Amino acid sequence: MPLPKTEKIETIASPLALIVGESQITNTLSQKLRDGGCEVIESEAFPKSGKFNYLFQFGGVSKVKDSYLKYLKTAGKFLFIDYQSENITEIAKLDRIKILRVENLNPWYFQKLSDEILKIAFTHSTKNIIDIRLQDKLPESSLIDPDLKKNKILLPLKKTASVKNQPQENIISQLPKKYVRKKISPFILWPLIIFTILLFFLSVLTYWQVNQVRQIIDNAQKHFASSEISLLTYDLDQLKNKVISAQNVYNNLNTPLNPFRNIGVFRNTGRLFVSADQFLTTGINTLSLIESITASDQALMLKDLNISKEKYQQIIDTFNLLSQSTENLKSDINLQAIPFFPQESLSSFLDNTTNQINALSYLLPPFKEIFFNGHKIYLLLLQNNMELRPTGGFIGSVGLLDLQDGKMNNLDILDVYTIDGQLKGHVDPPDPIRKYFNQPNWFLRDSNFDPDFASSAVQAEWFLDKTIQKKVDGVIGLNLLLVQDLLTVLGPLTLADFNNEVITSDNLFIKAQLYINQQFFAGSTSKKDFLKSISDSLQKRLTGKNISYLKLFQIIKKSLEEKNLQFYFNDVNVQKKVEDYGWAGRVFNIKCLNVNQVCFPDYIFINESNFGVNKANFFVKKAVFIDKKINVNGQIITDLTLKYDNQSQAGLLQGGQYTNYLRLFLPKNSVLINSEVNGQKIESVSFDVTSYQEDKTIFGFLLKIPENSTSEFKFSYLLPENLRDEHKIYQFYFQKQAGDKTSAVNMSFASSKFVLSPFNFKAKESGGDLLIFTTDSSVDRLFQLKLSLP
Repeated sequence: MPLPKTEKIETIASPLALIVGESQITNTLSQKLRDGGCEVIESEAFPKSGKFNYLFQFGGVSKVKDSYLKYLKTAGKFLFIDYQSENITEIAKLDRIKILRVENLNPWYFQKLSDEILKIAFTHSTKNIIDIRLQDKLPESSLIDPDLKKNKILLPLKKTASVKNQPQENIISQLPKKYVRKKISPFILWPLIIFTILLFFLSVLTYWQVNQVRQIIDNAQKHFASSEISLLTYDLDQLKNKVISAQNVYNNLNTPLNPFRNIGVFRNTGRLFVSADQFLTTGINTLSLIESITASDQALMLKDLNISKEKYQQIIDTFNLLSQSTENLKSDINLQAIPFFPQESLSSFLDNTTNQINALSYLLPPFKEIFFNGHKIYLLLLQNNMELRPTGGFIGSVGLLDLQDGKMNNLDILDVYTIDGQLKGHVDPPDPIRKYFNQPNWFLRDSNFDPDFASSAVQAEWFLDKTIQKKVDGVIGLNLLLVQDLLTVLGPLTLADFNNEVITSDNLFIKAQLYINQQFFAGSTSKKDFLKSISDSLQKRLTGKNISYLKLFQIIKKSLEEKNLQFYFNDVNVQKKVEDYGWAGRVFNIKCLNVNQVCFPDYIFINESNFGVNKANFFVKKAVFIDKKINVNGQIITDLTLKYDNQSQAGLLQGGQYTNYLRLFLPKNSVLINSEVNGQKIESVSFDVTSYQEDKTIFGFLLKIPENSTSEFKFSYLLPENLRDEHKIYQFYFQKQAGDKTSAVNMSFASSKFVLSPFNFKAKESGGDLLIFTTDSSVDRLFQLKLSLP
């Protein structure tokens, strides 16, 4: 009876074996383990992570304890091969570890020795130290002629000037080389003849096989780019068969060509076969695992997927193995040039694959702790960053996400105005909201006024509890830019409930405005219906086929770095982890990072709030110019220039004047020197000056940029402390605002006191006392300079 389409077939993972060491015998041993059904990682050094059923370590007794604890599974087997007569006292009493002591690793005995290794590793024995070193070495006296040794007489050669009386070998050694006829040993001659014949045969065979392999690799790259998993699996199967055939030829040549095993080409070719086979095997297993968790029917929702915690851990382990095998293959390809082979193209493909795998490996472990953590309910803040607010955007809608150990039970989308309408009593808003936004009351929709996401999340939780009496376990902030980025990977969405409207990353905002704002009236559910339709379509697409999960996780990683996805958790342990990863949207504490020398920290955070009740940020473009000047006294003067270009037209997609409450977060007690807008001086009393946290001063100002116009804001200030002679490092931290579109950032550093040397960036112009650098505001930026006295 065939299985229903939605039923999954669990795959049983092969035993994992890790072989660590620089010995050439590892190739032979790994092949035997693969023949026995193991998945093998062969490496000169230990991987970053992973757990293995079998671990074989060649030499390096000092690393045994750590590798034993870190890499061996609970019921695993560990064999340490000591071929350097190391001191094994400290590891001899470890449980589940055997020690094999050998004299050396002679290539002539690889087959026999690898059989002995496997026999010892997999045979039950109470004896954990096996010594097969040569016990009786021949004494030096055994080299003496037996007849002479028998008579105990050693006759020295007689010294004579006559050539006639000298032994034959002495005579030959004294003749000129041109009279001496040298003979080639048959032990060398025959292998050379065999090698020449085989080389010709292999050249013809290689040319034919490589052409076939090139075509398969081209197909695999296309199928990888289009995320066609079944076709990509077929390509990898074909490549694996080719590698196995070539590896069999190589292994059959081991015996006749054994003397040449240590030649670089021969040795590197063997390594390449092993790493290619390892990469392909792991790749096929990974694709099989992806297919086993991917829904076969696109009508399914995310809540229909049920990935167990054990299955999720299997995914983590599989991608760690794939990452390691990809790195090994990249390394071995660079060691060995293959005739007629597109080496650069394959290396580029592997580089791209590595970047995507690393993004996945980076995200999967912390996501396990966040989402596979029992029953949790999270508040989703759906922030429209086209109406920019301090933590990302205006909170027009919220969601309630119900999870049980990674499985989504439910997702409700709610209109924020429906929630705000249930607030009883009066809540005083922050002064700028009351003063510039003309709002006497504070609601959930404006709760994210503190740019520190954790602080605003706590405030949002408070409003949710006071309005609909709902308590949650944490808050997740999602900006509109995140959905746009997701659509670049998932492709267009067709909304059946909205006349089969096609939504793309390019028209998302425009269509949202069309269906939400232009069709809005009191009691309307159009916004909720539209967002629900988008949510349902995204879920169906995420559970469908031909989705590049590697690219998808790259987008998620990008969104975390750009703060379009932010987390806050009531669980202090989980919250600390997301803060350590930089995913919590916290306002940075001013300090130097990762330096041992005397360091001077500097900081700026430009934060904007759209108080115009419109979507002007969709049309606004911005450029940032920051000029740092250090005078002879060590004083640091900063000239900040913000150039705005508001390209909106009145009445078009809720554009209009950009009413921007601009706040500059600067080091505490920074002093305003001068400020102006479009050449008009701004008096200092026009700024709202307040303290923030323990190390910052805020300068707030309401800046208005009419539609279809440009504006230039300038602000000069002096830092409260001076650079001193003992300062060797200067660090300037530029904090990006969540939800703000990427802008150009133009930096310059000039000094009359120090010679400046860029440490972590490359300046466009560098003259020792002047550095110029251009970047963007997509992520937080840290600029580090080395300071030296002239």
